Amino acid sequence: MTQQQGSLVRAEYEKSVCQRLGRAKPVPFRKALFADGSEPQQSRCHQNVDRWVRENPGTNVVRGWVDYMPAVTGRMLTAHSVVQDTDGNLLDITPVADERVRPSMRFVPHTGDERLFFSMKELDIFIECSER
Repeated sequence: MTQQQGSLVRAEYEKSVCQRLGRAKPVPFRKALFADGSEPQQSRCHQNVDRWVRENPGTNVVRGWVDYMPAVTGRMLTAHSVVQDTDGNLLDITPVADERVRPSMRFVPHTGDERLFFSMKELDIFIECSER
């Protein structure tokens, strides 16, 4: 894929994420401990969730984008991973520096396979969604 083709794919991908932001919901935080008693670490959501799912059969990784702060023209999202528990509920096991912001964080699940998610994340871990 050429750089120009990659840019077009990324633009369409961002548009899709931003269109779904209005329907996005907060994902509740769940304090978690890994099998060795250690806790998930801030800013390591993908690793935290991958490990949790390996250690907890029946749970699944859900990749996506979390709305975490205002941007100049709308909202800023960053790549994020959460856990789907055995009942199908989404849980966020990754702590944030200031838990008071969590109620305003909305999660937009990724659509497509993991390869697409990680290729979009490699291009840029942020997506800015305009409110215009």
